[in-house]
Amino acid sequence: MQDQNNELRGLRPAGYHFNPTDLELIKDYLFKMVYGNPPLSTVDVFNIDGYGDSEWRTYFEFFKDDDTLYFFTRLETMPTNRSRIRRVAENGKWKNQHRPTLIIDDYDKKLIGSKSNFTFIPKVNVPEPRDKWVMHEFRLKGQYENNECAIWRIRKMGTNGGAAAYANQLL
Repeated sequence: MQDQNNELRGLRPAGYHFNPTDLELIKDYLFKMVYGNPPLSTVDVFNIDGYGDSEWRTYFEFFKDDDTLYFFTRLETMPTNRSRIRRVAENGKWKNQHRPTLIIDDYDKKLIGSKSNFTFIPKVNVPEPRDKWVMHEFRLKGQYENNECAIWRIRKMGTNGGAAAYANQLL
């Protein structure tokens, strides 16, 4: 899969940067993927198991020049409470930072999605700073609500303020 994505990403024109708005991620990618009409291009949005073996980290190792990557993932619910989403990954957990931001469709002014902010908290034995990763999770809401899939925008943070500073800038 990585070879295929690398080949496809190599075909992008010079200067191309994938930088969709929150509304575009909901309408043009997540909605189409969930309801069986895949987007024309998924070169820059990878399908992963977000809770498994930290596959998302592998993509950052592979695409070293990118500090932000996008992923489709299936959400997992807690076994004891099906309305709660499981936030544990192989090497740590995703900690929610704020209440979700609602995303309203510009055309008909209806609720279509939400964006939640998370930071990755590594397990005690993982030698990694607590504020290295920020994730924005995009989910369908309102009449299109679906708790099975999401798009994750994960950003690898540098040394200028860390994940908490970045997450607070976006509010």
